[in-house]
Amino acid sequence: MFAQLTAKTSTQAATIKPAASASKPASKPASKPASKRATSKAKPAAVSMEIKYAIQDFARPRAGAALIAHTAAFLELSGLADGKAVPKAQAAKIIGARAVQYHTDNGNFTPTDKGLTLSDKGEMFFVSRIADLELLAAYREVLSTGKVNALANVKTEAVRIAI
Repeated sequence: MFAQLTAKTSTQAATIKPAASASKPASKPASKPASKRATSKAKPAAVSMEIKYAIQDFARPRAGAALIAHTAAFLELSGLADGKAVPKAQAAKIIGARAVQYHTDNGNFTPTDKGLTLSDKGEMFFVSRIADLELLAAYREVLSTGKVNALANVKTEAVRIAI
């Protein structure tokens, strides 16, 4: 079920991206990078990107649409949404130890020998949350590239840390 949310998001993102590139065709004469980008952007929907950065505790979202989008980005980029395990320590760096404990205690995450996995209950819990696509894209960008993004409350490089 979580895959449906990911597919919907990548379809909408693909719809938005061509419009942005259509407004800049004259400024980018090389068409090869654009085709490579389109190819690599189609693959991240299948969660091939990895998380390289985390947001400092003081700037990490605590509630609302930002929290939902941050969590969705974490689930997608970490591979949890695809059934992969994530080391508990890595999950704690990205979403916070309190969030890891909360979701483990409530049965959304299942501890295994390989790390945390998403339980069936957790999948249903997270699928029921609708992520704002613009916020989701912002958090994906910050977690995977570390790029400063005010929408994700990462206004300076000091707000994000390499993991």
